[in-house]
Amino acid sequence: MSDALGPRGERIAARFLKSEGYTVLKRNWKSRAGEVDIIARHGGILVFVEVKARSGTMYGLAVQAVNAAKRKRLVDAASLYLAALPPGEQPPVRFDVITVMFSPSGAHETEHLMDAFDGSW
Repeated sequence: MSDALGPRGERIAARFLKSEGYTVLKRNWKSRAGEVDIIARHGGILVFVEVKARSGTMYGLAVQAVNAAKRKRLVDAASLYLAALPPGEQPPVRFDVITVMFSPSGAHETEHLMDAFDGSW
């Protein structure tokens, strides 16, 4: 594959979300708590999306890489994003995971896990 797997998976995930009616607000949003791959809006819900791309299962399934530590970093980063919004403009929030599995030919399969985990810690 000519470019890095992660960025390629994120581009595919963003296109997928747009095709499903989401508005992508931010990509690769960085904060002191960490990075959020995609921040999108779907209806009145603000969706924080972790994207995992894989070319095989040698290191486990892509969704398994979204472990407790990764979930906590995502929730912490989302909290910082929400804190920067004007008061009273904090919509309901959801945390999703999108996995992109690439085959050796470069074809891919996308899976969208909506409400993959909650933000309570």
